Amino acid sequence: MSKLEFYPMLSPTKMLEEGVFGGSYFGVEVLEGDYDYQSLFQETLSNVSSHLYLGNKYKPSNNKFKIRSGMPYDYWKEMNWMHEDDPYGWFEWYIKYFNGRRHPDDDRQIRRWQDFCGRNGRWKENI
Repeated sequence: MSKLEFYPMLSPTKMLEEGVFGGSYFGVEVLEGDYDYQSLFQETLSNVSSHLYLGNKYKPSNNKFKIRSGMPYDYWKEMNWMHEDDPYGWFEWYIKYFNGRRHPDDDRQIRRWQDFCGRNGRWKENI
């Protein structure tokens, strides 16, 4: 279990409602062998409109700040930033963490969050 400081400010549902992925997080492709994909929807996203995460194009108008944010999925794959157990990246990891899963990749993912939103993170003032 991670001993790193991790106090997320938003649930996965709230993040999507704020338009964090411009409506296109899971719109990339259903990855071969990703058996957790459907359970993510059933457990966590069942009360969230699918237009907030299943689109195939990022829509800045969906984003709370009306901007395009983040890198394309292909870039994330090229950088090898995804763990094989969470092939859709940080948000997939976070949904599973939020639902109680603890994983060997937790420390790395929590450090990524700290870099953006933690006590000294570059985005903590904007959220």
